[in-house]
Amino acid sequence: NTGELFFGEGSRLTVL
Repeated sequence: NTGELFFGEGSRLTVL
């Protein structure tokens, strides 16, 4: 997904 990094199962870090 563009501009989005996903860590773990439920953790989400949105990188713009």
